[in-house]
Amino acid sequence: MRPDLLLVRPDAPAQATRVRQLSAALGRLETALRCAVASAAVGRTGVRPLGSRSACRTLGGVFLDVLCCHCLLAAPRSTAAAAYLVPRLLREAAEELGLYFGPHVPAGSGARTAVGREQLHAMEDELARAPLAVGPGRLDADRLGAALAALRSATGGEPGTAWLRSAAGVFLDELASIDAEGFGRSRPAVAVRRTPQGTVAERRALLVAAAVCAEVWLAARARTPSAFAADPAWPTGVLLRTSARLGAAPVPATAPDAARPATMEVLVRCAQRRGFDPHGTPL
Repeated sequence: MRPDLLLVRPDAPAQATRVRQLSAALGRLETALRCAVASAAVGRTGVRPLGSRSACRTLGGVFLDVLCCHCLLAAPRSTAAAAYLVPRLLREAAEELGLYFGPHVPAGSGARTAVGREQLHAMEDELARAPLAVGPGRLDADRLGAALAALRSATGGEPGTAWLRSAAGVFLDELASIDAEGFGRSRPAVAVRRTPQGTVAERRALLVAAAVCAEVWLAARARTPSAFAADPAWPTGVLLRTSARLGAAPVPATAPDAARPATMEVLVRCAQRRGFDPHGTPL
């Protein structure tokens, strides 16, 4: 099953326009992320060093959100969910980077920290120009459930996939909970659990994001098993953050360290001048 089939709502012209503008905003955030890496690499005043735990948490976390945004924006029939969720992910990532840069901005317009902050402001301008999203679209519970079930069945016994397998079950339970609340097929046997962290619309969009990222990873494993896109580390990191945003039940498995491998990948891509999409497209 393809990730572009997870939503049954057809694309509207306003949604297509918004996706283009969100892609531009995402590009601004990526430039700011590169500036953050460059600032830390040269020991810029006020910027936490690359080897610190907080730097790893910030740079790796922002990269994982960027990966999630790329997956959503690349799935044609998921534009409604992308238009609804990507602005939130971009703003949260920008806030993390803003704190990472710190309050001190070195003099000179060419300073990487200053350029990074300028890119974050430009990103917000791009988001402000984008048309408002009306919601994440109607959820196709059957297809979404199939995507999450495929994730659970495809990770049996492989190294580094135990958490993903458990997480897929938790996301399936979350889907059943939404279903039982009347936003899909009726499943009266399911105990409804209402999470205070977000509205039903937010939960639906986050579930679409989880399934789209899972599909990208599963497709990469089939095509290029040795590539980063096929590594279970990045979907683990994305789904960890998605689970936290959902307020879902705890995953009954020990979560691996997702921030450190994500940060290492950011450094490699900056050095090799490759993009921050799942496949590391050369710039």
